Formats: sequence, C-alpha cells, structure tokens
Amino acid sequence: MRLRGRTLATVDPVPLIMSQLKELRGANCQQSAVFTVLSELYVNALDHGVLELDSKLKQGPAGFEIYFGERARRLAALSAGQVEIALAAQGDRLTIRIADSGRGFDSARQAPAAGPLAPFGRGIPLVRALCGEVVYERNGASVEVRFPQRDTCAGTPG
Repeated sequence: MRLRGRTLATVDPVPLIMSQLKELRGANCQQSAVFTVLSELYVNALDHGVLELDSKLKQGPAGFEIYFGERARRLAALSAGQVEIALAAQGDRLTIRIADSGRGFDSARQAPAAGPLAPFGRGIPLVRALCGEVVYERNGASVEVRFPQRDTCAGTPG
C-alpha cells in the first residue's frame, strides 16, 4: 500500500491492513502486537518522516496540545510525501516494511525511553520488544520488522 500527498491526511491505513491480515492464517495469534507495531511505525513514518515533527514539542504542560496542533496544521497543508507499507506472510511468519519519503533519523543513536510517563521515546523500544527483528535502512527512513514464528498463542490451544 502506498499513500501519497493529501491521501496521507485523510486515510488511516492501519484498520484496512488489519482487516486483511485477519484473512491470513496465523495472523490472529499476534493481532494485538501486530496492531501496536503497525500503528507505531506508521505514525512515526507520517509524523516524523513526512511531516518532520519533533517529539520534543510534546514536552511541558501544553506539549501534546502544541504537538497535535502543529500536526493538524502540517496535515492540512500536505501536498507531497509518501508512506509505503508492505507486508509478507509465510506460514505464521509476518514481515512488515514501512518506508517514508523523509530524511530519516539515526536509529542507532535513539535514546532509551525516559520512563513510562515520558511524553515520547517509548515507541521504538516497544516495537523492539514485540518483534523478533527490527532493521532500519535508508538512514532510518525505512524499517522492516519480523514477527517470530509461534506455534501457539497465549490463551489459545495449539
């Protein structure tokens, strides 16, 4: 799926993709984790890659209001940029690749989360915890995650 320009401001691809994943054998086992990872990676690609928003805007008492106000302003003015989402399923293995048209970031120098109440910095550590493998390319403007194969799901019979 490739979203460009104004479509990025009007379409949320995550529910569309999740409904398609329900059709794949094995995807339901990790549905919650897949939703979390897909949402986090898509929002990062859009907000930080395409819109070039800085998470530091979230700091302070009015931080989230400032951040989301600026996000809305940039989305309203958006005419270029793209996010591409590709999924591959083989058996119970799922690979998600998300690439954006932004400049990227230094994924190796990402600071660890400042704690559970920090206004930002928890997303990438969460993605790393949920996926078997996380690989950044193109200076962080592209990420591929692989969910490990699982024979059974917690709480469901194998």
